[in-house]
Amino acid sequence: MTVWAVDAPAGYGKTHRLMHMLSLTLIEHPLQEGQQVLALAFMHGARRRLNERLDSLQGLARRYACMTVDSLAWRVRQRWRSLGTHLGLPLPGDAGSYEAECKCAADMLADPALKRWLAGSFPIIVVDEAQDLTTPRLAIVAALSQVARVFLAADEFQCLNPELRPNPLEKWLPTVCKPETLPEPRRTNVQDLLGAAEAIRAGKPPESKKKFKIMAGPSLPLAAAQLASAIKWRNGGSVAVIAPTIRDKWVKGTIVHAQTKPSGKNKDAGPFPIRWEESESDEMVRLTDGLQLPDACSFAAAIEVLRALPRSGPVEQTIACLQRTASTTGRAETGKSEILDHVHRYVGIRRHQARSGDSGLLAMTVHQAKNREFDGVVLMWPYAIGGDEEAKRRLLYNAITRARRWCNVIVQGQDLMKKPPFG
Repeated sequence: MTVWAVDAPAGYGKTHRLMHMLSLTLIEHPLQEGQQVLALAFMHGARRRLNERLDSLQGLARRYACMTVDSLAWRVRQRWRSLGTHLGLPLPGDAGSYEAECKCAADMLADPALKRWLAGSFPIIVVDEAQDLTTPRLAIVAALSQVARVFLAADEFQCLNPELRPNPLEKWLPTVCKPETLPEPRRTNVQDLLGAAEAIRAGKPPESKKKFKIMAGPSLPLAAAQLASAIKWRNGGSVAVIAPTIRDKWVKGTIVHAQTKPSGKNKDAGPFPIRWEESESDEMVRLTDGLQLPDACSFAAAIEVLRALPRSGPVEQTIACLQRTASTTGRAETGKSEILDHVHRYVGIRRHQARSGDSGLLAMTVHQAKNREFDGVVLMWPYAIGGDEEAKRRLLYNAITRARRWCNVIVQGQDLMKKPPFG
């Protein structure tokens, strides 16, 4: 029916503007009995923060459903299984990947009756971080825009997926609306931070200044001392230690050093209680590490192996699911692939229900930091960063724009400071 979009740099208040437009629309077009706002995001982290914004929105009274686009695709496929079968599509879970699952859901949404059913339940749809949507996921949103009011927030430069260049949203959006731009930043008024972000977007090297510092930390002790110093003088507030990857030896060693012992000459410079954030893929590896199962085995054998794993909610839920399946379907066998799918689904459900916490001292990847903000940011920049110059600029931009008050960039080698995106 209508599409409205806001397109602005990081920290300009896109999500705030999105919520404002939603509030105005709800006044002009109140929800009817049984209707909800449908809120969508690509990543679970963005979904959690969108959920918190909606939860505090006056006038909505929790009449919303907040989920990832992948979750919506799965629900559509489950609810309309007979339509999928009629179209010759695989059953939900058999498509082979989330991307394929979304492609199937987009194909199903070509059906007018299905679109009308969804619009009847969700007449208003909100999409945050829309620049991260791949073509099949965007096709779902485009189909829904034909029958519902859709509100989007996006910034193409914050997309970190090199396969989305050129970005599908950039091609589709001008055909349905003229995106609104925002005049000034809201996250920070610190000119050192704003100048660095502007330079990076323009393809220029950022300048090291008082509130935005770039320093070399070639040795682990030196890097740890620089990290500890930044944390010590943070003057309270939240601090995020961000890196393109936390699996890098230099990054991980520096953070562990700051976690476990004092750094430098000052004995009060550490240790600090830095908490690592775990990605969904890392959690899957941790939960299923040591899972030894063949492609096919009895349910009893599979349950016995799962019970030998460290106890966790997703594993316990998978055991219960296998027990139900064995007792209700009459099947004799299961296998590793099916079990991993169950664990992954329950991990996703638990993360869906979790709330984000951005206080204290946290360590995370750039991807995990997206759409979040902290008083201070320490960015660890190792040698082991892949991708072209454009990819590195986007990583640096996404990381430093999380900061409200200050940002320190610790570069592993002096020579890296002479190369893009720093030199």
